[in-house]
Amino acid sequence: DTPPDVRKRWTDTALTAMDALCGLAERRGTDAVWDALELVSHRELLAFATLMASELAESDFALAPPE
Repeated sequence: DTPPDVRKRWTDTALTAMDALCGLAERRGTDAVWDALELVSHRELLAFATLMASELAESDFALAPPE
């Protein structure tokens, strides 16, 4: 298990990265986001996705129902 202070630091870093990716998507589109993600190692991408999935699970986020 990861110590709480280390997990918080990693989560805060991942949230900052997510904010940056969202800003990039707004300014340059999703192709730019994919280009940025190509620069991340496979291990870093898995860690980022895992942290973001846990953050989403603890939030009120919900997809809109299909039309």
